[in-house]
Amino acid sequence: MAASEREAALLARVAANHLFLAQFEPLRATLLSLRRRADPELAAGFLRAVVAAGGRVPGVLWSAPPACPSPSHLAWLAALELAALPSTPNPEALRLKAEFLVLLQPIADDPATGAEARGTLARLLDFGVSRLRREVEGGGEVGAGAEDALVTEEDLRELWGVFLDNALDSSKKEKELQAKEAELNKRERELKRREEAASRAGIVIEEKNWPPFFPIIHHDISNEIPIHLQRMQYLAFSSLLGKYWLLVALLLR
Repeated sequence: MAASEREAALLARVAANHLFLAQFEPLRATLLSLRRRADPELAAGFLRAVVAAGGRVPGVLWSAPPACPSPSHLAWLAALELAALPSTPNPEALRLKAEFLVLLQPIADDPATGAEARGTLARLLDFGVSRLRREVEGGGEVGAGAEDALVTEEDLRELWGVFLDNALDSSKKEKELQAKEAELNKRERELKRREEAASRAGIVIEEKNWPPFFPIIHHDISNEIPIHLQRMQYLAFSSLLGKYWLLVALLLR
């Protein structure tokens, strides 16, 4: 076995380990090494397999948010990487169909949604996975298949109240996030101002002399990692009722 083949096999095993531990950032770094140093087609095939399965890989130990808490999150993150490859024919459609899954997943997992609505959302997720699989396999524009019949127009009507509830919740969360961001930006500007003043005065700022709010800034920022997901939810579930039909149109596209 050639050195490049041995390296590719080793990197593939490392990638598989990170996958089963739901460690996406290490997985991403490993696949990047595999693509640049050993076997780019194997790295792309790895991503395609994950996305085509909708992230539903048996044996994965899902992590707590904001890491990789569900198959939909895994599929979405992998789809972003796959969409960035030049060999992907329709990256925008791939991103949209993966985004649909990650938008629905938190609602489908929420016990407050109700058992009946959660069952419908589970079928809707299955529907989304089937459309995502077609996109990966090159059949994204074909007509509805047998699995698509799992979701009916009546099912979508029954979810009206669920989407309205999430529209209001997302609108409120967006305002809270904006307030948090404004406070964080204010703290960071103050920290930068103090550092610049100390630098002009020739004072070297050691960690023990940092303002007491400095660790809080970084703690708060670490908690804001899933902001992009919450903003996506806000865009899809805004208070405008027409956004509901936009979401349905995205699914049926």
